[in-house]
Amino acid sequence: MGAEDFGAYLEFVPGAMFRLGTVTSEDPRSKLPLHSDAIIFDENAIVTGISVLGETAIRYLNEAKQPLKRLREDG
Repeated sequence: MGAEDFGAYLEFVPGAMFRLGTVTSEDPRSKLPLHSDAIIFDENAIVTGISVLGETAIRYLNEAKQPLKRLREDG
């Protein structure tokens, strides 16, 4: 696993990070180093990434509404 500085941000703000696998068994070029100009990504992973990020945003927004709803009811 490579080095990542994301943990430093988490010392200041809440957050999360996930890694999206893009290796495909059909094309050995998908196993090349990430910054290689010859790397090929499994584009099916895009759907997975969009799904994870979209669901995360929806859950966050739904949870953020709850405190506002309570404030309006109490106020």
